Amino acid sequence: MELHSNKTNKKRVLEELAKHVDYRPGSLSDLPRKLLGLEGYRNDLRDYRDLINSVTHNAFGKTLHQIMWRAERYRMALSIDQRPLTQRAASGAREMSELELRRRMDSLRSLGDQYRQIRGFDTNCSTARHSVPRPRC
Repeated sequence: MELHSNKTNKKRVLEELAKHVDYRPGSLSDLPRKLLGLEGYRNDLRDYRDLINSVTHNAFGKTLHQIMWRAERYRMALSIDQRPLTQRAASGAREMSELELRRRMDSLRSLGDQYRQIRGFDTNCSTARHSVPRPRC
C-alpha cells in the first residue's frame, strides 16, 4: 500500500485495507506445501546471508560487505574522469592477498604521479606539449 507517496489516495488506501481485512485464504489443504516452499526460501536466504557474511574465497579475511564498502569508498574518491577505471579487471583477483593488492596500488599510484608530471600525451604521442620528456607510444 502506498501510504507515504505523493500518489496516495485516501479512498484507495481504505479500499486496500478493506480488501486485506476481508481476505480469506483459499484451500487450506495446500497450506503444508506452501509452508514447505516458504521454509525452502528461508533456508536459501539464510545460506545467502551466511555466505556474504563469511570470509571464504578471499585472501583478505574480509566479508563481502566489507570488500564492497571498501571498493565503494575508493570509487567515491575518484573524479568523474577517473570512474571508467573502475571497470578494469585485475587478473588473479580471487587469489590476491592484501599485500599483493597494496603492491599493485602503489605501482598504480606511482604511474599516476608520473602521468601527472608529464601532463598526459598528445594525440600522436610524438611531440611534447611540455618541457618534461615524454615516453614514446
